[in-house]
Amino acid sequence: MKERLMARMAGLCLMLAALSGCARPGGLFSGAAPESSSAAQVSASGSVSHPSLVPLLSPATEQRLLEAKSLWIEDDCVDPARAALLLDVVLEESPSYADALIWRGKALTAQGYLEDAFDDLTRAVQRLPGTGSAEGARLRARAYAARAYVALRMAREQGAERDLISALEADPAEPSIYLYRGALEFLRGKDAEGCAALRKACDLGMCGAQTRAQSGGLCR
Repeated sequence: MKERLMARMAGLCLMLAALSGCARPGGLFSGAAPESSSAAQVSASGSVSHPSLVPLLSPATEQRLLEAKSLWIEDDCVDPARAALLLDVVLEESPSYADALIWRGKALTAQGYLEDAFDDLTRAVQRLPGTGSAEGARLRARAYAARAYVALRMAREQGAERDLISALEADPAEPSIYLYRGALEFLRGKDAEGCAALRKACDLGMCGAQTRAQSGGLCR
């Protein structure tokens, strides 16, 4: 019994470390390349109706965004401090760029700046359309899922639960939802549910946490 408990705790620590942003060098970079830039959406009256999901950026800033995204392996960041600095430049040029806010929020989370990360991710949610845009729904799911993990790190379990539900409603195909659902279930002592969530994340393309949970004896 004691050995099993120790193995479970060790495995849980490994899995949470995998979700902390401290990535291991090597493997395939999975940060998506930034989409082609476009101008802000404008209503018939000439006023901006909603910030564009992909605002027009200078070529140098586009390159910084691409470099920042390349620092991720699945949902882990190789160099979160570097990523945050690059994303600072992007957001200086386009403060309402939701995708950049999400990435910076994740980089700040990895460094332990949880309040700042929560603020960035909240701003991203507020700037994303609730309906009518598949890309907006995808980003909204990513923002809510990332904020759920921040809530977990801040010991706000109910807040994490609410954000995971909102992420699922926005886009159930977003793999990070199940990654962080797994973390929540493990913290609740529900190993079977946690392992099932990690399997779902792997089915959707994020297998690192499941592999580490298996190697740590937490999942089969």
